[in-house]
Amino acid sequence: SHFRVGAALIPVGPQSEKRIQVGCNCEVGSYSQTIHAEGCAWSSMIAEFGTIRIARIAVVAAHEAAEVSFKFNGQNFVKVSQIMMPCGHCLQTLIDNSAINGKTQLMVLQSNGLIAISTLAYALPMPFSLIQLGINIFEKK
Repeated sequence: SHFRVGAALIPVGPQSEKRIQVGCNCEVGSYSQTIHAEGCAWSSMIAEFGTIRIARIAVVAAHEAAEVSFKFNGQNFVKVSQIMMPCGHCLQTLIDNSAINGKTQLMVLQSNGLIAISTLAYALPMPFSLIQLGINIFEKK
C-alpha cells in the first residue's frame, strides 16, 4: 500500500526518556495480518522492559506519494496531508496499557508539521475496558 506508519511509546517510570520504544508498520499480502506500528512498539516495549504502563505516545503516518521530508530538532520527519489517527484496534491496545485510564497523551503529526496533541480517551471515547471484566493486568499478586 506504500503507507508508512511509525510510533514511539514512552513508558512510565524513572529515566523514561531513555526508554523510548519505537515501531513501524510491517505489511504483508493479507492486510488483516499486517503488524501496526503502535502494536510493534508496544510488543517491543513489553519484550524489553516487561509489563509496564504507557505514559505518552507519538504517531506519524503518510502515504509515500504524499510525503515531504522535514527536520525538527535535528530529527527527520514526514509531513502528511491530514491527521491520521491510530486505528480502533491500536487505540484499544494502547488504552488497555495506558498509565492513566485513557488520559495518556497522544501526539499525531499534522500536515503543517506541527504535532496535534490529544488523549487516548478523546481518540476512542467509549473503549471496552479490562476493568469491566474485573481484570487489572498491572496488579501485583
